[in-house]
Amino acid sequence: MELWRRNQVAVTAASFVGFTGFTMVMPFLASYIQDLGVTDLGDVAVWTGLTLGVTPALSALCAPLWGRVADRFGNKLLLLRALASCVVWSWDSWRKRRNRGICLRCVRFRDSPLDTAR
Repeated sequence: MELWRRNQVAVTAASFVGFTGFTMVMPFLASYIQDLGVTDLGDVAVWTGLTLGVTPALSALCAPLWGRVADRFGNKLLLLRALASCVVWSWDSWRKRRNRGICLRCVRFRDSPLDTAR
């Protein structure tokens, strides 16, 4: 198999898995919005539609900009930008989760029956 064909198959498979994962939330999104306190079914429908539609709308608005940047500076710069933002986002999420875990452990330790310092 030619190199470009193998790359195309890999990118297509990765895109399929990614989009499948993103669309798995769609059936449950309305119940999540109701859990947040929205009770009117019309409002739930509006918020669900807005939540699901914001990503394609922003992609459509930003695609010409990123296309021009790619034409001017090359695709490698866009790949590095995406990778850097993914790393920063992941690190920030991990940091917040780690701090939250430390705080929860301290609260659990403080309220444990083994705490005799009170």
